[in-house]
Amino acid sequence: SAQRAGRSGFNPAPGHLEKAMGRLTVVNKVRPTSLLGPKTEEVPKTFWQKEFDGYKQVICWPSGVLLILVPLGFMGRTLQWNSLIVCLVNFLAIIGMANVQARAVECVSLQVSPLIGGMIDAFLGKSVEQIMAIQCLRAGLPEVLKANLMGSLHWCLLLVLGQSIMTAGFKKKMLEFNVDGVSAQMSSQVVASISMVLPTMFGSVPGVTPDDVLVLSRVCACFLIFLYLSFIYFHLKTHKDSFQHHTEGEVELEDKPLTTEDIELSQLSLTSSVMLMVASILVAAFNSQVLVDHLQDLSKTFGVP
Repeated sequence: SAQRAGRSGFNPAPGHLEKAMGRLTVVNKVRPTSLLGPKTEEVPKTFWQKEFDGYKQVICWPSGVLLILVPLGFMGRTLQWNSLIVCLVNFLAIIGMANVQARAVECVSLQVSPLIGGMIDAFLGKSVEQIMAIQCLRAGLPEVLKANLMGSLHWCLLLVLGQSIMTAGFKKKMLEFNVDGVSAQMSSQVVASISMVLPTMFGSVPGVTPDDVLVLSRVCACFLIFLYLSFIYFHLKTHKDSFQHHTEGEVELEDKPLTTEDIELSQLSLTSSVMLMVASILVAAFNSQVLVDHLQDLSKTFGVP
């Protein structure tokens, strides 16, 4: 055996196999002994260990504590709790599910091609805002819908961008960015801003009826959808090189290396990532439905129009 061979000064060869109890077992590779004792190679993780590590990386975050409020949000409607408590509990639950959904989308993007990953992130990266918009339309709350969209725009265009520039300024005195990509995105934002303002300006013209404004609003909405799909195709298919590198004569941006967090997220299988992404979107949709259904009661309680 291995112990007898060790006493006699003979070390078994790496990958030595021996039969025991009618089964074939693999003996761990043994390296030459040292003062610290024998060193063994790290045993690769099993499939279930990788799945567990992936789920832990997705869920075990500070915002993961808010997932406890998900069932409480459903119970609030069944037990007829106060509308303020129901709205607050479901609001916090949606924040926790939004974090899970965003990280699940990232898991899927890490395991597919860059094209498919970019499309998934483009269409599902802001699914929480889309779900809230649909729920507000279903409940007939256009003012809440407008506030939700304006908050999303301010968050993405002002707060996130400003914090990114400020945080990067602490590390570097001069920041580098892709001129072509920024120009294309800013052009799309200018067109989107004009399309959103145009119906309001058109409604102030004498003789224009609300039905005319509604028709123009729908035309602008269809145009914005077409613009968005065209930009995604332009970004991910026809001119994707323009969004990855600078033009000739400018400094080329280095590719972003995979971080430890990305490696941990990539351990989750593609099937589990997709199931987790779909489940988080469905749960967030149910919580948002409960939240929107209690907004009118909340506004009556506090006298908010």
